[in-house]
Amino acid sequence: SQNVGGRGGVPGTGTLSIGGGDGGSGTNATGNSQGGEGGASFWGGGGAGGQTAGGHNAGAAAQAFGAGGGGGSYSAGAGGAGAPGVVLILEFK
Repeated sequence: SQNVGGRGGVPGTGTLSIGGGDGGSGTNATGNSQGGEGGASFWGGGGAGGQTAGGHNAGAAAQAFGAGGGGGSYSAGAGGAGAPGVVLILEFK
C-alpha cells in the first residue's frame, strides 16, 4: 500500500512567504516499508525516506536550503530534519 506524503509548510512571518514543496509518498509492503522523500525547495530536493530493508535506516536530513527531511518508515525510526531557509538578495546598479 502507499501512504500519501505531507503537505509543504507555509511560513508564518516575513514579507516574502513562499510555501514549501509537498513530501513524497511512502510505501508499505510486507518486510519492506519506505518513508517518503522530503519536500523540495527552490534550492534542491528533500532528504531520502528511511527504509526497513537492509538496515532499518531513519529518514535523511535535508541538505538543500528550505527542503524537508525524509520521512521515517514503519520500523526505521524518525524522519530526518528539514534544512533551514535562506534569503538571497541581489542588488543591481
